[in-house]
Amino acid sequence: KTNVERLQMQGRPINLETLKEELGDVTQRFSRSISDENSPVRQRINSFGRGIAKLIGFCLILFGSINMVFLFIAAFVDMAVFPFNENGNQLNFNQFADLILIDSSNSLYLWLGGFIAGLSYVIFIILLGSVMLFRLRSKWIKRSFLGLLATGIIGISMMAYQGIRTGSDFTISGEYETKIGDTADSVLNVNILESLHPNHVSSGHDYDFRGKFFEIENGKVIETGIDIYYALSEDSSFHVYAEYSAQGNGEKSAVERSKHISHEIRMEGNLLTLAPYFRFPKADKIRAQSVTLTIQIPAGKKVKFKDHTVTSDDVKDSGEI
Repeated sequence: KTNVERLQMQGRPINLETLKEELGDVTQRFSRSISDENSPVRQRINSFGRGIAKLIGFCLILFGSINMVFLFIAAFVDMAVFPFNENGNQLNFNQFADLILIDSSNSLYLWLGGFIAGLSYVIFIILLGSVMLFRLRSKWIKRSFLGLLATGIIGISMMAYQGIRTGSDFTISGEYETKIGDTADSVLNVNILESLHPNHVSSGHDYDFRGKFFEIENGKVIETGIDIYYALSEDSSFHVYAEYSAQGNGEKSAVERSKHISHEIRMEGNLLTLAPYFRFPKADKIRAQSVTLTIQIPAGKKVKFKDHTVTSDDVKDSGEI
């Protein structure tokens, strides 16, 4: 019934004052029904809330269980999934860690830390879902949550420690530059050797390795992708320079790594021949090794590739290609 109908049934006059009183009474009755544990309204609200909690709990248990399966597969199944190619095969976790970590023996601690953190996470999710689904109430539940939180922090700390140690080996860049050659001809022809990978793609200023990032062969890491930059020559000759770069925990180690990079490049007259890949020892680890060529172009002259040409005017317009 409406407020007006209730006032009519009570024989009370219908005016602004009585409507305010009736509205206040309705509000009080509703508040009492909400606060009363035995009221039908409160019971329906509680029942709806419990249903939602059970549904969320079930979903959490299902989500945690699926993650548990994936965690054990990732941890104990020797899967070669990393996009590095060694002897025609991709790398597993230990092989990949050997290329990245300072000490390859630390891969066990990295794996263990990841497994501990992951296991703590999925058990936490499953336990939380069980509490919501079965309405578990116990002091041991709270202690279990705290224990899982602490265990997860330990696992993350183990991984972070290995990450910090390895990260320290990326702090300093070192490079050295060498001159490849000069020519006073009007055209510098550039011959790019065939890539080691069929999906090799070339562009105007760099040569990228698509599909696989690295190859490993006979203790050497082969990385495809070099950069070629252009600048104006200060005289009438072409000048070609190569810069080899790497990183380490100090300038000395970084420069030593850069000197270990081998790149096939030669200049004979006005013909520059180069490979779109370079090599470095596997023992050096992957430390952002790179090869950058700089070609200084005299005014009015050009660099000719198989599929395009770069002129001195291009350098004037862009400064860098």
